Amino acid sequence: MKDQIKNFQNELSKKDKLINNKSIPPNWGEVFLQLENYINNLSSKKKKVIFIDEFPWIATAKSKLLM
Repeated sequence: MKDQIKNFQNELSKKDKLINNKSIPPNWGEVFLQLENYINNLSSKKKKVIFIDEFPWIATAKSKLLM
C-alpha cells in the first residue's frame, strides 16, 4: 500500500508542483485530499472526470480505502 500511495502521489506531483512528494501520506484519504485540492485549484470551472484504472489494486482490505 505504501508503494501504491507513493506512486500515485508522484504522478500527482508531476501536475501540481505544490505537492511535496518527499513525505508519503499515511493513507489514501490524505492522497485524495491532495487530488481534491489540485482539482479545485484548476482554472477551468468545467466538470472534471477522474479515471482510476488501477482501483481494484488500490482497494485492498489493508488499504482502508473503501471505508
